[in-house]
Amino acid sequence: MKTFQLLLILLFFFIANPISPQSSSREVAITIDDLPVASFTKDQNFYQQLTTDLLAKVKKYNILAIGFVVEGKLYHEDRLINERVDILKQWLDAGFDLGNHHF
Repeated sequence: MKTFQLLLILLFFFIANPISPQSSSREVAITIDDLPVASFTKDQNFYQQLTTDLLAKVKKYNILAIGFVVEGKLYHEDRLINERVDILKQWLDAGFDLGNHHF
């Protein structure tokens, strides 16, 4: 897992800082898919902590990012789960945009 994370960081570095004279006009935006959280667990505390940590890092490093929401993840047995909606509000409160992935 650490190797994958390192490769991902290096990929982002080279995309954001290509070796060319025109590189000063380029920008990269990172997309985070499957919000509120893509996970196999149903632990709401995990969702909350993961979101808090992710948003802190994205803001700390001034990363352009947008989250894409899977609306179906906001429901369980046709009941809206307010805690998952609160996670999306965290994104908005942190100044990030949300997009529609799909229902």
